[in-house]
Amino acid sequence: MKLIINALTIIFFSNFSLSQEIKTYNGNFKGGTAKFEYFETEKLERIYQGKFEYNSNKYKSKGRYLNNKRDSIWSFKYISEHPYGAGSGNYIKYEAT
Repeated sequence: MKLIINALTIIFFSNFSLSQEIKTYNGNFKGGTAKFEYFETEKLERIYQGKFEYNSNKYKSKGRYLNNKRDSIWSFKYISEHPYGAGSGNYIKYEAT
């Protein structure tokens, strides 16, 4: 019985330690500011996972990542002082099945 409890404890904690911890970044990012969720691999590579928002003087974008790829609907906005230079749109991910 003691052996079974010890084995289950080891399995539980090994699975727990292998799960990815989602972190949140909020700060300077590529000429603007961003707030996004991510996790790091064992090689310290950043993998975007979850909400993503980016703002700069000229651009705004908002959406979600799933395993480092854009997922679902993204909104983009180009900001310009010229009345005909601004624009906005949505990106929707389509996959062939």
